[in-house]
Amino acid sequence: MMEFTSHERNGHRDNRPAVDPRLMALRKCELFNTVPPSALEEIARQCRQKAFETRSSIYLQGDSGSQLYVVASGRVRLLRVCRDERELTIAYHGPGALIGDELLVDGAFRLQARAAERVSLIALPLQVLQAAMNEFPALGAALLRAALVREQACQHRMEALLSRPVESRVANFLVDAVEQHGVPEARGHLVAVKYTHLEIACYVGSTRETVTLVLGDLKRRGIIEIDHRRVVVCDADQLRALA
Repeated sequence: MMEFTSHERNGHRDNRPAVDPRLMALRKCELFNTVPPSALEEIARQCRQKAFETRSSIYLQGDSGSQLYVVASGRVRLLRVCRDERELTIAYHGPGALIGDELLVDGAFRLQARAAERVSLIALPLQVLQAAMNEFPALGAALLRAALVREQACQHRMEALLSRPVESRVANFLVDAVEQHGVPEARGHLVAVKYTHLEIACYVGSTRETVTLVLGDLKRRGIIEIDHRRVVVCDADQLRALA
């Protein structure tokens, strides 16, 4: 049986040019919704596509930089390295996210970015973004709003780390994971992304051993199940009450 490619069906050849993956990634980023299509195409032409393997560093905390990144595929982990060398995860970002925008203010990265899985990124030169902000003020306003939202979220995270017990922080992590990656199924909601106990510990500011104990207790109480390293939330109401 003969198979046709996506460019050749019903006896006709599709001569439409393939969409530039750099442009596709920028279109996923809501911050660029205010930029006219022709201008966005020009911005995309000045970007480069880069790939990073799992756990590889994208940039380091304190480094100076000349480019920001838009996530095209995969997940990026943003983390802070503390004085005692412990790592605290600040956030995970997926397709459409802009990372490294602190360069616009400080000229250096406040956090470290690491590939949580194999990722494809679009490297956006800082000077290109600054020129676009000058030409399209709404873009600058959108970037400012996004930065303020992230700063508030970071402050709330820090407050939670200082004031809440580990069980509450783990429960809150799982509630957020369900909201972002939950898939309804017979037992409740499956968190489609795999998180190791160490990854959860780095996010909630605890140790792997303590997180293992907390997850075990939640499992015994019927609130969650563990299915091939993925968490299934069976009782979302109880979990939210703990969070």
